[in-house]
Amino acid sequence: SMNITSHYQETLQENTINVVFLTAVLLFAAKFLVWRNHPVSYDKKRFPPLVPYYLPFFGSAMGMARDPIAFIQKWASHFNTDMISIYAAGKIFVIVLNPRDSSLILSGRFPQLSWEGAKRMIFRGVALVSEEATDKNIEMSKQQHALLESHLLKKDSLEQKLLSYQSAMISEVIPTLLGSKEQKDFEKKEIGLLEFLGRNIYFSTAKTLFKFDALANEEMYQANMEFDKAFGFFMTNPSEKKQKQTYPNSYAAREKVVERIRSLFTQQPGNEEEKEEVNEKFSDYMNDLYKVFVGIEEGDDLYRHIFITFAASFINTIPAAFWVVFQLLSNKDAYEAIQEEVDALYKKKKSKGANSPMLLTLEDIEQLKCLDSLLLETVRLTLTPKSFRGRKAKKDFELKLHDKQFFVKAGTTFLMCKTFNHRDEDIFEDPLTFKWDRFLNSPTFSKNGRRLPEPVVSPFGGGPSMCPGRRLAYGEIKVIVAHLLSEFHVEFVSSSSPDPPKFLDTKTWTSTGMPESDVPIRFTKRV
Repeated sequence: SMNITSHYQETLQENTINVVFLTAVLLFAAKFLVWRNHPVSYDKKRFPPLVPYYLPFFGSAMGMARDPIAFIQKWASHFNTDMISIYAAGKIFVIVLNPRDSSLILSGRFPQLSWEGAKRMIFRGVALVSEEATDKNIEMSKQQHALLESHLLKKDSLEQKLLSYQSAMISEVIPTLLGSKEQKDFEKKEIGLLEFLGRNIYFSTAKTLFKFDALANEEMYQANMEFDKAFGFFMTNPSEKKQKQTYPNSYAAREKVVERIRSLFTQQPGNEEEKEEVNEKFSDYMNDLYKVFVGIEEGDDLYRHIFITFAASFINTIPAAFWVVFQLLSNKDAYEAIQEEVDALYKKKKSKGANSPMLLTLEDIEQLKCLDSLLLETVRLTLTPKSFRGRKAKKDFELKLHDKQFFVKAGTTFLMCKTFNHRDEDIFEDPLTFKWDRFLNSPTFSKNGRRLPEPVVSPFGGGPSMCPGRRLAYGEIKVIVAHLLSEFHVEFVSSSSPDPPKFLDTKTWTSTGMPESDVPIRFTKRV
Protein backbone atom coordinates (compact mmCIF):
# COMPACT_ATOMS: atom_id res chain seq x y z
CA SER A 1 0.00 0.00 0.00
CA MET A 2 2.86 2.40 0.84
CA ASN A 3 4.63 1.53 -2.42
CA ILE A 4 1.48 2.30 -4.42
CA THR A 5 1.06 5.65 -2.66
CA SER A 6 4.71 6.53 -3.18
CA HIS A 7 4.50 5.59 -6.87
CA TYR A 8 1.33 7.69 -7.27
CA GLN A 9 2.99 10.73 -5.69
CA GLU A 10 6.07 10.40 -7.90
CA THR A 11 3.91 10.07 -11.02
CA LEU A 12 1.82 13.11 -9.99
CA GLN A 13 4.98 15.13 -9.37
CA GLU A 14 6.42 14.18 -12.77
CA ASN A 15 3.14 15.06 -14.52
CA THR A 16 2.98 18.41 -12.73
CA ILE A 17 6.53 19.25 -13.81
CA ASN A 18 5.70 18.25 -17.38
CA VAL A 19 2.55 20.40 -17.43
CA VAL A 20 4.39 23.40 -16.01
CA PHE A 21 7.23 22.95 -18.52
CA LEU A 22 4.83 22.52 -21.45
CA THR A 23 2.82 25.58 -20.37
CA ALA A 24 5.99 27.66 -20.16
CA VAL A 25 7.07 26.51 -23.64
CA LEU A 26 3.65 27.29 -25.10
CA LEU A 27 3.58 30.73 -23.49
CA PHE A 28 7.08 31.50 -24.77
CA ALA A 29 6.17 30.28 -28.27
CA ALA A 30 2.94 32.28 -28.29
CA LYS A 31 4.72 35.41 -27.12
CA PHE A 32 7.44 34.90 -29.74
CA LEU A 33 4.84 34.54 -32.51
CA VAL A 34 3.03 37.64 -31.29
CA TRP A 35 6.27 39.62 -31.11
CA ARG A 36 7.16 38.81 -34.72
CA ASN A 37 4.32 41.08 -35.80
CA HIS A 38 4.47 43.32 -32.76
CA PRO A 39 4.41 47.05 -33.72
CA VAL A 40 7.15 47.83 -31.21
CA SER A 41 9.50 45.26 -32.78
CA TYR A 42 9.73 47.41 -35.91
CA ASP A 43 11.25 50.41 -34.10
CA LYS A 44 12.62 49.21 -30.75
CA LYS A 45 15.19 51.97 -30.31
CA ARG A 46 12.93 54.99 -30.89
CA PHE A 47 9.51 53.63 -29.89
CA PRO A 48 8.25 54.55 -26.36
CA PRO A 49 9.38 51.90 -23.84
CA LEU A 50 7.04 48.93 -23.59
CA VAL A 51 5.65 47.88 -20.21
CA PRO A 52 6.75 44.25 -19.66
CA TYR A 53 4.04 41.61 -19.83
CA TYR A 54 3.87 37.82 -19.62
CA LEU A 55 0.52 36.71 -21.06
CA PRO A 56 0.23 36.69 -24.86
CA PHE A 57 -2.74 38.67 -26.22
CA PHE A 58 -3.92 39.81 -22.75
CA GLY A 59 -0.63 41.59 -22.04
CA SER A 60 -1.08 44.34 -19.42
CA ALA A 61 -4.88 44.43 -19.67
CA MET A 62 -5.46 43.29 -16.09
CA GLY A 63 -3.08 45.87 -14.63
CA MET A 64 -4.74 48.67 -16.58
CA ALA A 65 -8.23 47.47 -15.64
CA ARG A 66 -7.51 47.50 -11.90
CA ASP A 67 -6.31 51.11 -11.73
CA PRO A 68 -5.23 52.72 -15.02
CA ILE A 69 -3.93 55.93 -13.44
CA ALA A 70 -1.77 54.16 -10.85
CA PHE A 71 -0.56 51.66 -13.47
CA ILE A 72 0.52 54.37 -15.91
CA GLN A 73 2.08 56.45 -13.15
CA LYS A 74 4.12 53.48 -11.92
CA TRP A 75 5.60 52.63 -15.31
CA ALA A 76 6.14 56.20 -16.49
CA SER A 77 8.14 56.71 -13.29
CA HIS A 78 9.94 53.40 -13.80
CA PHE A 79 11.10 54.39 -17.29
CA ASN A 80 11.52 58.06 -16.32
CA THR A 81 9.61 59.19 -19.41
CA ASP A 82 6.43 61.01 -20.41
CA MET A 83 5.47 58.46 -23.07
CA ILE A 84 5.14 54.68 -22.63
CA SER A 85 3.60 51.87 -24.67
CA ILE A 86 1.32 49.14 -23.36
CA TYR A 87 0.32 45.86 -24.98
CA ALA A 88 -3.23 44.81 -24.03
CA ALA A 89 -5.92 42.68 -25.68
CA GLY A 90 -3.70 42.11 -28.71
CA LYS A 91 -3.20 45.83 -29.35
CA ILE A 92 -0.57 48.48 -28.72
CA PHE A 93 -1.50 51.62 -26.78
CA VAL A 94 0.86 54.57 -26.55
CA ILE A 95 0.20 56.65 -23.42
CA VAL A 96 1.13 60.30 -23.99
CA LEU A 97 1.68 62.34 -20.81
CA ASN A 98 3.43 65.43 -22.20
CA PRO A 99 0.75 68.11 -22.80
CA ARG A 100 2.58 69.62 -25.80
CA ASP A 101 2.73 66.23 -27.54
CA SER A 102 -0.88 65.54 -26.52
CA SER A 103 -2.05 68.80 -28.11
CA LEU A 104 -0.11 68.03 -31.30
CA ILE A 105 -1.59 64.53 -31.61
CA LEU A 106 -5.13 65.81 -30.97
CA SER A 107 -4.72 68.81 -33.29
CA GLY A 108 -5.65 66.98 -36.49
CA ARG A 109 -2.22 67.71 -37.98
CA PHE A 110 -1.65 63.99 -38.62
CA PRO A 111 -4.34 62.69 -41.03
CA GLN A 112 -3.14 59.14 -40.34
CA LEU A 113 -4.54 59.42 -36.80
CA SER A 114 -8.29 59.06 -36.49
CA TRP A 115 -10.78 59.86 -33.72
CA GLU A 116 -13.46 57.74 -35.41
CA GLY A 117 -13.03 54.96 -32.85
CA ALA A 118 -14.46 57.11 -30.05
CA LYS A 119 -17.47 58.09 -32.15
CA ARG A 120 -18.02 54.46 -33.09
CA MET A 121 -17.96 53.45 -29.41
CA ILE A 122 -20.57 56.10 -28.59
CA PHE A 123 -22.88 55.24 -31.47
CA ARG A 124 -22.53 51.46 -31.34
CA GLY A 125 -22.15 50.99 -27.59
CA VAL A 126 -23.87 53.89 -25.85
CA ALA A 127 -26.82 54.24 -28.24
CA LEU A 128 -26.89 50.85 -30.07
CA VAL A 129 -27.01 52.52 -33.48
CA SER A 130 -26.55 49.96 -36.27
CA GLU A 131 -23.15 49.40 -37.88
CA GLU A 132 -24.37 50.71 -41.24
CA ALA A 133 -25.80 53.93 -39.79
CA THR A 134 -22.67 54.43 -37.67
CA ASP A 135 -20.49 54.21 -40.79
CA LYS A 136 -22.66 56.79 -42.55
CA ASN A 137 -22.47 59.13 -39.57
CA ILE A 138 -18.69 58.88 -39.47
CA GLU A 139 -18.59 59.76 -43.19
CA MET A 140 -20.75 62.83 -42.47
CA SER A 141 -18.87 63.88 -39.31
CA LYS A 142 -17.47 67.13 -40.72
CA GLN A 143 -20.89 68.34 -41.91
CA GLN A 144 -22.54 67.46 -38.61
CA HIS A 145 -19.77 69.08 -36.58
CA ALA A 146 -20.03 72.26 -38.66
CA LEU A 147 -23.77 72.41 -37.98
CA LEU A 148 -23.28 71.94 -34.24
CA GLU A 149 -20.62 74.66 -34.18
CA SER A 150 -22.88 77.10 -36.05
CA HIS A 151 -25.48 76.69 -33.31
CA LEU A 152 -23.28 76.30 -30.22
CA LEU A 153 -20.18 78.42 -30.89
CA LYS A 154 -21.33 81.41 -32.96
CA LYS A 155 -21.97 84.33 -30.64
CA ASP A 156 -25.51 85.34 -31.65
CA SER A 157 -26.84 81.78 -31.69
CA LEU A 158 -25.09 80.81 -28.45
CA GLU A 159 -26.26 83.94 -26.65
CA GLN A 160 -29.87 83.38 -27.67
CA LYS A 161 -29.71 79.84 -26.31
CA LEU A 162 -28.26 81.04 -23.01
CA LEU A 163 -30.94 83.72 -22.66
CA SER A 164 -33.72 81.19 -23.32
CA TYR A 165 -32.08 78.80 -20.87
CA GLN A 166 -31.99 81.45 -18.12
CA SER A 167 -35.56 82.51 -18.76
CA ALA A 168 -36.89 78.96 -18.32
CA MET A 169 -34.61 78.32 -15.35
CA ILE A 170 -35.67 81.47 -13.47
CA SER A 171 -39.38 81.55 -14.28
CA GLU A 172 -40.21 77.83 -14.29
CA VAL A 173 -37.56 75.38 -13.14
CA ILE A 174 -36.05 76.88 -9.97
CA PRO A 175 -39.41 77.94 -8.46
CA THR A 176 -40.73 74.42 -9.03
CA LEU A 177 -37.66 72.78 -7.49
CA LEU A 178 -37.81 75.09 -4.46
CA GLY A 179 -41.52 74.53 -3.99
CA SER A 180 -42.86 78.00 -4.72
CA LYS A 181 -44.68 79.42 -7.72
CA GLU A 182 -42.42 82.48 -7.75
CA GLN A 183 -38.99 83.07 -6.26
CA LYS A 184 -40.23 86.19 -4.43
CA ASP A 185 -42.52 83.97 -2.30
CA PHE A 186 -39.63 81.78 -1.23
CA GLU A 187 -37.80 82.01 2.11
CA LYS A 188 -35.81 78.84 2.90
CA LYS A 189 -35.34 75.35 1.44
CA GLU A 190 -33.13 72.33 2.10
CA ILE A 191 -32.41 70.07 -0.86
CA GLY A 192 -29.66 67.83 -2.24
CA LEU A 193 -27.05 69.67 -4.30
CA LEU A 194 -27.12 67.04 -7.08
CA GLU A 195 -30.89 66.78 -6.81
CA PHE A 196 -31.24 70.51 -7.39
CA LEU A 197 -28.57 71.08 -10.05
CA GLY A 198 -29.28 67.87 -11.94
CA ARG A 199 -32.95 68.66 -12.39
CA ASN A 200 -32.26 72.33 -13.04
CA ILE A 201 -29.86 71.58 -15.90
CA TYR A 202 -31.89 68.69 -17.32
CA PHE A 203 -35.28 70.45 -17.31
CA SER A 204 -33.91 73.77 -18.58
CA THR A 205 -32.00 72.03 -21.40
CA ALA A 206 -34.96 69.88 -22.45
CA LYS A 207 -37.31 72.87 -22.46
CA THR A 208 -35.08 75.30 -24.36
CA LEU A 209 -32.24 73.74 -26.36
CA PHE A 210 -34.51 71.04 -27.82
CA LYS A 211 -38.03 72.08 -26.77
CA PHE A 212 -38.64 68.49 -25.70
CA ASP A 213 -41.41 69.36 -23.24
CA ALA A 214 -42.55 65.72 -23.17
CA LEU A 215 -39.14 64.77 -21.75
CA ALA A 216 -38.97 67.61 -19.21
CA ASN A 217 -40.43 65.60 -16.33
CA GLU A 218 -39.28 63.58 -13.34
CA GLU A 219 -39.77 60.19 -15.01
CA MET A 220 -37.49 61.04 -17.92
CA TYR A 221 -34.93 62.73 -15.65
CA GLN A 222 -34.66 59.61 -13.51
CA ALA A 223 -34.39 57.43 -16.62
CA ASN A 224 -31.54 59.51 -18.02
CA MET A 225 -29.68 59.51 -14.70
CA GLU A 226 -30.09 55.73 -14.44
CA PHE A 227 -28.75 55.36 -17.99
CA ASP A 228 -25.76 57.55 -17.10
CA LYS A 229 -24.63 55.02 -14.47
CA ALA A 230 -23.73 52.63 -17.30
CA PHE A 231 -22.50 55.16 -19.88
CA GLY A 232 -18.84 54.11 -19.61
CA PHE A 233 -19.66 50.40 -19.61
CA PHE A 234 -21.98 50.68 -22.62
CA MET A 235 -19.32 52.65 -24.48
CA THR A 236 -16.84 49.78 -24.23
CA ASN A 237 -19.38 46.95 -24.51
CA PRO A 238 -21.61 47.26 -27.61
CA SER A 239 -23.17 43.81 -27.06
CA GLU A 240 -26.87 44.35 -26.34
CA LYS A 241 -27.03 41.01 -24.52
CA LYS A 242 -24.12 41.93 -22.23
CA GLN A 243 -25.61 45.37 -21.54
CA LYS A 244 -28.91 43.79 -20.50
CA GLN A 245 -27.18 41.29 -18.24
CA THR A 246 -24.73 43.68 -16.56
CA TYR A 247 -26.84 46.85 -16.25
CA PRO A 248 -30.48 45.78 -16.74
CA ASN A 249 -31.92 48.94 -15.12
CA SER A 250 -29.72 51.30 -17.15
CA TYR A 251 -30.48 49.37 -20.33
CA ALA A 252 -34.22 49.60 -19.69
CA ALA A 253 -33.93 53.30 -18.81
CA ARG A 254 -32.18 54.11 -22.08
CA GLU A 255 -34.76 52.20 -24.09
CA LYS A 256 -37.55 54.08 -22.30
CA VAL A 257 -36.04 57.44 -23.30
CA VAL A 258 -35.46 56.29 -26.89
CA GLU A 259 -39.07 55.17 -27.09
CA ARG A 260 -40.28 58.51 -25.76
CA ILE A 261 -38.21 60.31 -28.39
CA ARG A 262 -39.61 57.99 -31.04
CA SER A 263 -43.13 58.96 -30.00
CA LEU A 264 -42.26 62.65 -30.43
CA PHE A 265 -41.11 62.20 -34.02
CA THR A 266 -43.34 59.41 -35.26
CA GLN A 267 -45.66 60.63 -37.99
CA GLN A 268 -49.24 60.98 -36.85
CA PRO A 269 -52.04 59.64 -39.07
CA GLY A 270 -52.32 62.00 -42.00
CA ASN A 271 -50.17 63.48 -44.71
CA GLU A 272 -46.58 64.73 -44.88
CA GLU A 273 -47.63 68.30 -44.00
CA GLU A 274 -48.81 67.09 -40.60
CA LYS A 275 -45.34 65.63 -40.00
CA GLU A 276 -43.82 69.03 -40.67
CA GLU A 277 -46.27 70.63 -38.25
CA VAL A 278 -45.18 68.18 -35.54
CA ASN A 279 -41.56 69.29 -36.02
CA GLU A 280 -42.55 72.91 -35.50
CA LYS A 281 -42.93 72.10 -31.83
CA PHE A 282 -39.16 71.71 -31.50
CA SER A 283 -36.35 74.24 -31.42
CA ASP A 284 -34.57 75.50 -34.54
CA TYR A 285 -31.50 73.66 -33.26
CA MET A 286 -33.35 70.33 -33.10
CA ASN A 287 -35.05 70.88 -36.44
CA ASP A 288 -31.75 71.62 -38.17
CA LEU A 289 -30.19 68.51 -36.66
CA TYR A 290 -33.23 66.45 -37.65
CA LYS A 291 -32.93 67.52 -41.30
CA VAL A 292 -29.31 66.32 -41.36
CA PHE A 293 -29.94 63.10 -39.40
CA VAL A 294 -32.92 62.04 -41.50
CA GLY A 295 -30.72 62.20 -44.60
CA ILE A 296 -28.31 59.70 -43.07
CA GLU A 297 -30.47 57.22 -41.18
CA GLU A 298 -34.06 56.26 -40.52
CA GLY A 299 -36.25 54.40 -38.07
CA ASP A 300 -34.66 53.14 -34.88
CA ASP A 301 -31.20 54.49 -35.80
CA LEU A 302 -32.59 58.00 -36.23
CA TYR A 303 -34.19 58.10 -32.80
CA ARG A 304 -31.11 56.63 -31.14
CA HIS A 305 -28.95 59.32 -32.75
CA ILE A 306 -31.32 62.01 -31.45
CA PHE A 307 -31.18 60.37 -28.03
CA ILE A 308 -27.38 60.48 -27.77
CA THR A 309 -27.34 64.10 -28.98
CA PHE A 310 -29.90 64.96 -26.30
CA ALA A 311 -28.01 63.07 -23.56
CA ALA A 312 -24.71 64.72 -24.50
CA SER A 313 -26.20 68.13 -23.73
CA PHE A 314 -26.42 67.51 -19.97
CA ILE A 315 -24.62 64.31 -18.95
CA ASN A 316 -21.25 66.02 -18.42
CA THR A 317 -22.64 69.42 -17.41
CA ILE A 318 -24.49 68.03 -14.38
CA PRO A 319 -21.41 66.64 -12.53
CA ALA A 320 -19.40 69.70 -13.58
CA ALA A 321 -21.97 72.05 -12.01
CA PHE A 322 -22.15 69.86 -8.89
CA TRP A 323 -18.42 70.08 -8.23
CA VAL A 324 -18.21 73.81 -9.04
CA VAL A 325 -20.89 74.63 -6.46
CA PHE A 326 -19.46 72.10 -3.99
CA GLN A 327 -16.08 73.82 -4.18
CA LEU A 328 -17.73 77.24 -4.00
CA LEU A 329 -19.44 76.32 -0.73
CA SER A 330 -16.27 74.66 0.59
CA ASN A 331 -14.08 77.75 0.09
CA LYS A 332 -15.22 80.80 2.05
CA ASP A 333 -12.81 83.18 0.27
CA ALA A 334 -14.04 82.01 -3.13
CA TYR A 335 -17.69 82.42 -2.09
CA GLU A 336 -17.13 85.97 -0.84
CA ALA A 337 -15.10 87.02 -3.91
CA ILE A 338 -17.58 85.58 -6.40
CA GLN A 339 -20.55 86.95 -4.43
CA GLU A 340 -19.00 90.42 -4.62
CA GLU A 341 -18.31 89.96 -8.34
CA VAL A 342 -21.89 88.84 -9.05
CA ASP A 343 -23.44 91.66 -6.99
CA ALA A 344 -21.34 94.24 -8.84
CA LEU A 345 -22.44 92.84 -12.20
CA TYR A 346 -26.16 92.86 -11.34
CA LYS A 347 -25.88 96.35 -9.83
CA LYS A 348 -24.28 97.58 -13.04
CA LYS A 349 -27.01 96.01 -15.18
CA LYS A 350 -29.72 97.47 -12.94
CA SER A 351 -28.21 100.94 -13.22
CA LYS A 352 -28.50 100.62 -16.99
CA GLY A 353 -32.21 99.93 -16.71
CA ALA A 354 -32.23 96.13 -17.03
CA ASN A 355 -35.61 94.63 -16.23
CA SER A 356 -36.26 91.82 -13.77
CA PRO A 357 -35.50 88.98 -14.12
CA MET A 358 -32.06 90.11 -15.27
CA LEU A 359 -30.63 87.73 -17.86
CA LEU A 360 -26.90 87.61 -18.45
CA THR A 361 -25.36 88.03 -21.88
CA LEU A 362 -22.08 86.49 -23.06
CA GLU A 363 -20.41 89.83 -22.39
CA ASP A 364 -21.77 89.75 -18.83
CA ILE A 365 -20.52 86.29 -17.95
CA GLU A 366 -17.10 87.04 -19.42
CA GLN A 367 -16.70 89.62 -16.63
CA LEU A 368 -16.99 86.92 -13.94
CA LYS A 369 -13.24 86.30 -13.66
CA CYS A 370 -13.31 84.88 -10.13
CA LEU A 371 -15.99 82.39 -11.15
CA ASP A 372 -13.93 81.52 -14.23
CA SER A 373 -10.95 80.67 -12.04
CA LEU A 374 -13.02 78.53 -9.68
CA LEU A 375 -14.54 76.67 -12.63
CA LEU A 376 -11.15 75.94 -14.23
CA GLU A 377 -9.61 74.78 -10.95
CA THR A 378 -12.62 72.49 -10.42
CA VAL A 379 -12.18 71.03 -13.91
CA ARG A 380 -8.44 70.62 -13.33
CA LEU A 381 -8.55 68.78 -10.04
CA THR A 382 -12.02 67.28 -9.75
CA LEU A 383 -13.68 66.69 -13.11
CA THR A 384 -10.94 64.68 -14.80
CA PRO A 385 -10.21 61.84 -12.33
CA LYS A 386 -9.89 59.30 -15.17
CA SER A 387 -9.80 61.24 -18.42
CA PHE A 388 -8.50 59.78 -21.70
CA ARG A 389 -8.71 60.93 -25.33
CA GLY A 390 -7.80 58.50 -28.08
CA ARG A 391 -6.47 58.57 -31.65
CA LYS A 392 -5.93 55.43 -33.73
CA ALA A 393 -3.47 55.03 -36.60
CA LYS A 394 -5.29 54.18 -39.84
CA LYS A 395 -2.05 53.37 -41.69
CA ASP A 396 1.68 52.97 -41.12
CA PHE A 397 3.53 56.29 -40.87
CA GLU A 398 6.45 58.14 -39.33
CA LEU A 399 5.30 60.28 -36.39
CA LYS A 400 7.30 63.42 -35.65
CA LEU A 401 6.54 65.21 -32.39
CA HIS A 402 8.42 68.02 -30.62
CA ASP A 403 11.29 65.93 -29.23
CA LYS A 404 10.44 62.46 -30.53
CA GLN A 405 10.17 60.68 -33.84
CA PHE A 406 9.28 57.03 -34.41
CA PHE A 407 7.53 54.62 -36.76
CA VAL A 408 3.88 53.87 -36.04
CA LYS A 409 2.08 50.81 -37.37
CA ALA A 410 -1.58 50.85 -38.38
CA GLY A 411 -3.83 49.90 -35.48
CA THR A 412 -1.69 51.58 -32.80
CA THR A 413 -3.85 53.67 -30.44
CA PHE A 414 -2.59 56.84 -28.76
CA LEU A 415 -4.16 57.72 -25.41
CA MET A 416 -3.78 61.26 -24.09
CA CYS A 417 -4.45 61.50 -20.37
CA LYS A 418 -5.61 64.88 -19.04
CA THR A 419 -5.55 63.49 -15.51
CA PHE A 420 -1.74 63.58 -15.53
CA ASN A 421 -1.52 66.92 -17.35
CA HIS A 422 -3.85 68.56 -14.83
CA ARG A 423 -1.84 67.23 -11.86
CA ASP A 424 1.66 67.74 -13.21
CA GLU A 425 3.89 69.45 -10.62
CA ASP A 426 6.09 70.79 -13.41
CA ILE A 427 3.07 72.75 -14.69
CA PHE A 428 1.10 73.57 -11.55
CA GLU A 429 2.56 74.58 -8.22
CA ASP A 430 1.32 72.29 -5.45
CA PRO A 431 -0.90 70.48 -8.00
CA LEU A 432 -2.95 68.34 -5.61
CA THR A 433 -4.11 71.36 -3.58
CA PHE A 434 -7.34 73.09 -4.65
CA LYS A 435 -6.61 76.79 -5.20
CA TRP A 436 -9.73 78.54 -6.42
CA ASP A 437 -7.80 81.66 -7.52
CA ARG A 438 -5.08 79.77 -9.44
CA PHE A 439 -6.30 81.08 -12.82
CA LEU A 440 -6.91 84.72 -11.92
CA ASN A 441 -5.08 87.39 -13.94
CA SER A 442 -4.53 85.13 -16.99
CA PRO A 443 -1.45 83.21 -15.85
CA THR A 444 0.73 81.30 -18.33
CA PHE A 445 1.94 77.76 -17.75
CA SER A 446 5.07 75.97 -18.93
CA LYS A 447 6.67 72.55 -18.92
CA ASN A 448 10.39 71.91 -19.40
CA GLY A 449 10.87 75.63 -19.97
CA ARG A 450 8.39 75.79 -22.85
CA ARG A 451 5.09 77.63 -22.67
CA LEU A 452 2.07 75.38 -23.07
CA PRO A 453 -0.65 76.11 -25.64
CA GLU A 454 -4.13 77.10 -24.47
CA PRO A 455 -6.31 75.71 -23.13
CA VAL A 456 -4.02 74.23 -20.49
CA VAL A 457 -7.08 72.90 -18.64
CA SER A 458 -9.85 71.36 -20.70
CA PRO A 459 -12.12 68.29 -20.54
CA PHE A 460 -13.32 68.82 -24.13
CA GLY A 461 -10.74 66.98 -26.24
CA GLY A 462 -8.94 68.84 -29.01
CA GLY A 463 -8.52 69.47 -32.71
CA PRO A 464 -11.36 69.20 -35.22
CA SER A 465 -13.36 66.88 -32.94
CA MET A 466 -13.26 69.18 -29.89
CA CYS A 467 -16.67 69.26 -28.21
CA PRO A 468 -18.75 71.98 -29.93
CA GLY A 469 -20.85 72.45 -26.78
CA ARG A 470 -17.97 73.60 -24.60
CA ARG A 471 -18.94 77.28 -24.45
CA LEU A 472 -22.59 76.42 -23.83
CA ALA A 473 -21.68 74.07 -20.96
CA TYR A 474 -19.47 76.64 -19.25
CA GLY A 475 -22.06 79.35 -19.91
CA GLU A 476 -24.84 77.30 -18.33
CA ILE A 477 -22.81 76.65 -15.18
CA LYS A 478 -21.85 80.31 -14.83
CA VAL A 479 -25.40 81.65 -15.24
CA ILE A 480 -26.69 79.10 -12.71
CA VAL A 481 -24.09 80.12 -10.10
CA ALA A 482 -24.56 83.83 -10.80
CA HIS A 483 -28.33 83.63 -10.46
CA LEU A 484 -28.20 81.57 -7.26
CA LEU A 485 -25.81 84.01 -5.59
CA SER A 486 -27.86 87.01 -6.70
CA GLU A 487 -31.04 85.62 -5.12
CA PHE A 488 -30.03 83.30 -2.29
CA HIS A 489 -27.53 82.62 0.42
CA VAL A 490 -26.40 79.03 -0.26
CA GLU A 491 -24.69 76.83 2.32
CA PHE A 492 -24.18 73.23 3.37
CA VAL A 493 -26.79 71.98 5.83
CA SER A 494 -24.01 70.59 8.05
CA SER A 495 -22.21 73.10 10.24
CA SER A 496 -18.87 72.30 8.61
CA SER A 497 -17.88 71.50 5.04
CA PRO A 498 -18.57 67.82 4.34
CA ASP A 499 -16.04 65.47 2.81
CA PRO A 500 -16.33 65.29 -1.00
CA PRO A 501 -18.46 62.31 -2.04
CA LYS A 502 -16.79 59.49 -3.96
CA PHE A 503 -17.07 59.31 -7.72
CA LEU A 504 -19.63 56.97 -9.23
CA ASP A 505 -17.93 53.64 -10.01
CA THR A 506 -18.15 53.26 -13.81
CA LYS A 507 -16.32 49.88 -13.88
CA THR A 508 -14.27 51.28 -16.78
CA TRP A 509 -11.08 53.26 -17.43
CA THR A 510 -12.94 56.56 -17.55
CA SER A 511 -15.16 58.75 -15.36
CA THR A 512 -17.17 61.93 -15.92
CA GLY A 513 -16.84 62.87 -12.25
CA MET A 514 -20.48 62.07 -11.40
CA PRO A 515 -20.73 61.86 -7.57
CA GLU A 516 -21.86 58.60 -6.02
CA SER A 517 -23.97 60.33 -3.37
CA ASP A 518 -25.61 63.70 -2.77
CA VAL A 519 -24.82 66.51 -0.33
CA PRO A 520 -27.60 68.44 1.48
CA ILE A 521 -27.57 72.23 1.00
CA ARG A 522 -29.76 75.09 2.21
CA PHE A 523 -31.12 78.03 0.21
CA THR A 524 -32.10 81.17 2.11
CA LYS A 525 -33.66 84.10 0.27
CA ARG A 526 -31.39 87.19 0.33
CA VAL A 527 -32.99 90.36 1.62
